[in-house]
This record gives sequence, C-alpha cells and structure tokens, in this order.
Amino acid sequence: MIARLAPKEPEGKLVRRAAVAHLDLALILPGIGKIDEACDAARRAISSRRVVPSGHWRVLEVVKVVEGRRMPEAADLRAAYDGLKQSGTAST
Repeated sequence: MIARLAPKEPEGKLVRRAAVAHLDLALILPGIGKIDEACDAARRAISSRRVVPSGHWRVLEVVKVVEGRRMPEAADLRAAYDGLKQSGTAST
C-alpha cells in the first residue's frame, strides 16, 4: 500500500497519506517485535515533511518504545522527532 501511495512529486495529498501509512506501520511493528523496522518507518514519515502537527504524538509513541527498549537508534529517532517538533506543535 505504501509503495502505491508513494508519490512521484513532492506535493499533494498522496505524500501526506504515505506519511500517515508509514506512521501506522511504525505503530504496529513494535507489537510484533520489529523495532528496527518501526524506527525506519517513523523516520520515513518524518523525512517526508508531511506529518501534520496533530500526528506528532504518533511519532512520539514510537520514540518512547524505541527509547524504552534502549535501541541504538533511539538517539537518532529522538533527534528527528525534536526536529519535527520545531517545525510545528507537538505533544510531549
């Protein structure tokens, strides 16, 4: 589904939908033990620059799981989340 939504152009609704799909995936993956993949999906959503402020809490949920498991990727993911917060409002 994400590949289908992946836009050829950096603008438009499909970019935002793809970012939301990556966030959905990032939230599901820890439940099946795929923390590394959750980090990757969250980073893809953040790097799309299309995560709306009302969705920032979803990224934070993944960050908290990764930090709680003391994953090596935690610092990078937290930094990406902090950058996302600076671009808009986020809940902490």
